Amino acid sequence: MKALNQRDPFRLGLVALLVGGLLAGAVVVISVIPFGEKSYTAILAQTAGLRVGESVDVAGVAVTYHQLIVLATAIVVAVGLRILLRGTRIG
Repeated sequence: MKALNQRDPFRLGLVALLVGGLLAGAVVVISVIPFGEKSYTAILAQTAGLRVGESVDVAGVAVTYHQLIVLATAIVVAVGLRILLRGTRIG
């Protein structure tokens, strides 16, 4: 197997653009296709004060649930990349 610096940079860039375009196309297709759009609702007697759009205090800072999900996803991706790049031959 050749090292990346020994390969033709034009072909390598072309393949990278092609893969990026395919990934972008897959994201668009997945976001457009409705995968069983079902909506569920529940009426709860006690919700502990949580309402739609409210935030949670983390170390005295107001953080929305969306921000917490994004942060958790970023941590999982960072740990996964570290394991991939430090513990495999790719890295």
